[in-house]
Amino acid sequence: MTRTMFVFGLRDPRTKELRYIGLSTDPERRLGEYLKGEGGTARDRWILELIIAKVRPEIEILEQFEVPINWQTKRSLLRGKEVEWHRRLTAQGVTLLNRNLAALSGALRTGT
Repeated sequence: MTRTMFVFGLRDPRTKELRYIGLSTDPERRLGEYLKGEGGTARDRWILELIIAKVRPEIEILEQFEVPINWQTKRSLLRGKEVEWHRRLTAQGVTLLNRNLAALSGALRTGT
């Protein structure tokens, strides 16, 4: 058995800029969690700014793929998908709010 996973992006509806990428089996649900604004990350501050402006991020599906139902044992594979997309987008000049992926992407690139 497999489960469908999505690499998704969140766009600023005002500028259409891609600002964040994530990984989920249900991107709409994940966005709902982000809209609660319970953290202090750059993503959370950006989403709060959107809420104050009475808009919400737009979801864009970047990739859809299947993983074994025991996908939690494959976390490094899944993280690799996010890192791959982070590298691809930043190489195109996209500025993302994913600080953890930026650090991981740099560490993997340098081999540290």
